[in-house]
Amino acid sequence: MGGKKDKDEGYPPIQRPNVAGLVIGRDSHFLAYPREGEIKIKEFSSVTDSLLKMATFLRDNNILAVALEALPVYWVPVYRILKEAGLELCLVLPGEIKHPPGRKKGYFRCQLVQKLYSCGLLKPFAPSLDEIELSSMAEYRVELIQENARYLQEMAKALLGLNIRLGQTLIASEAGVRVIKSIVNGERNTLVLADLIDPGCEQNAVEMAFDFTSRRAVDSLVELKRAYKQYIYNKGEILVFEKKILYEIKEIISNKKHKKKSVDPGSLEIPDSIEGLSFDEALKKFCRDKVLNFMIGHEIGN
Repeated sequence: MGGKKDKDEGYPPIQRPNVAGLVIGRDSHFLAYPREGEIKIKEFSSVTDSLLKMATFLRDNNILAVALEALPVYWVPVYRILKEAGLELCLVLPGEIKHPPGRKKGYFRCQLVQKLYSCGLLKPFAPSLDEIELSSMAEYRVELIQENARYLQEMAKALLGLNIRLGQTLIASEAGVRVIKSIVNGERNTLVLADLIDPGCEQNAVEMAFDFTSRRAVDSLVELKRAYKQYIYNKGEILVFEKKILYEIKEIISNKKHKKKSVDPGSLEIPDSIEGLSFDEALKKFCRDKVLNFMIGHEIGN
């Protein structure tokens, strides 16, 4: 991508000339770096091979440090690869930089991140190993949730192959999963299945005119069983990692690892038991720390 002259209007003198600004997205990242008196922009994809090329590119261009403005969770692979490459890193939390209206896309934002970092206007923040591990667990949880969204789509498609129309919203509900479980376990009575959705309501049976004789139906049932099995496995993994995340938060707080960040421990206390609360409800009620919420991709106030 092109570059622009490095203007100093309204900014203090540059303190660190050989630094870059990186805006991390879900699918791609925008890098602003100095070269021959201009700020150049380069885009990298989020795949590992591209991240390794980014690290090499930064070293080849004599970049000593990088400020990363990151989306929660997605920053972890980038941070690890650049850290292993020996670069000095500064993580910028969401909201720390106010971007002008109309210039909030990554192409523009990375230039401002680079300018502020080179002028010493960004507050240095380097996550601890525990915080990185916490974010890694959260990243895996997000991946499982995204996988399950795909499995729900696959189950909906398989149900159509059996001439069953439940609708995407219903399939994603507890009632829809009960219906799929019953079909996978051999239930073929449409009234029984309809009762799982809405007890006493027979009209749902109209949408369940089974076809198990065609080749398409046989293949669809195999796909339904496969997608359902993986969906249930992922749900179990999600619950396991949610418990691990909450436990890790509790450990970080109890060990007072955030004491230097002026956090009120009383506002962060995670109880021994959160039975009856969902993962997001527990975080909303017991964890109000901006850093910790960023590490797990949870927005305070949700």
